Amino acid sequence: MPMKTSKFLAVALLLVAFTACKKDYTCTCTVVGTDVAPKVYTDAKKSDAQADCDKLNSNFQAVDITNSCVLD
Repeated sequence: MPMKTSKFLAVALLLVAFTACKKDYTCTCTVVGTDVAPKVYTDAKKSDAQADCDKLNSNFQAVDITNSCVLD
């Protein structure tokens, strides 16, 4: 029984380690049909990069509804 518990804990720790990793993300915006220089988030959590990209999207769409930003 202790061996199964040890293996389970090891797998659980690996899953947490991989899901909590910070990565690089890019927010690509298209304004009036033209691509704008992308904003790069280095070593960021996806949720933080997504929140900032969504904010950019809102700002650009306030000017023109056809503008858009997408996190890659």
